[in-house]
Amino acid sequence: MVSLGKAAIALPPAALRYDLGAVLTVGKFAPSLLQNAANVIKLTGPFSRIIDDVITDSFIHG
Repeated sequence: MVSLGKAAIALPPAALRYDLGAVLTVGKFAPSLLQNAANVIKLTGPFSRIIDDVITDSFIHG
């Protein structure tokens, strides 16, 4: 779960912009985004994918 937490803060929401300057703003966070790329993709997908990876007990999962 720690790796998902790091991925969640890899790109602060304040860094997102809708102009050409966004490339420069987001570019500052490129190293952390690349380090956490696999987990960033998990965070943008369905929550069930995270649950399936973390919870292995069928009683809790079901």
